[in-house]
Amino acid sequence: MAGSLLVMAGLLAAQSPAAAAADTGVVADLGVVAGRGGDVAAGGGKVFVAADDRIVVASYDGRPVDTISGLPGAVALPVSDGARKVYAALRDSNEVIEIDTATVTITRRIDLSAYPCPSTLTQSHNRLWIGYGCGEAGEGGVVGLVLSATAPTPSRCSP
Repeated sequence: MAGSLLVMAGLLAAQSPAAAAADTGVVADLGVVAGRGGDVAAGGGKVFVAADDRIVVASYDGRPVDTISGLPGAVALPVSDGARKVYAALRDSNEVIEIDTATVTITRRIDLSAYPCPSTLTQSHNRLWIGYGCGEAGEGGVVGLVLSATAPTPSRCSP
């Protein structure tokens, strides 16, 4: 996985025409503009790159495979245990989506309107943890979702 992330770091680097012509070791340019990209995750034989309003999908060798468009504020991308699902926080629509890594389709949308601006995600077994908050003083926190539930309900973490 670390190797995939190193390859993706190279994919995100901007290239000059001269550098593109030379053998730089960069596999491909996925068109993700610096400052507009989010997390990078690898799973299911693919690499997923959050690119603000879309998720760019590439093969492990860097070839663009697909794009999931219309995702307002796509930022965080953890891959599920077993690499069958990848999750994305959609900061601007206050939701989390679940993407099937084999078909590259959105299989579930989870409403987080009570927890605005989801921006960080991590998964531990069957639970997805979501950091949220729009930057206002005293706002934000962490909620958890049990992913095996048909309709996961966010539960707040409290000390």
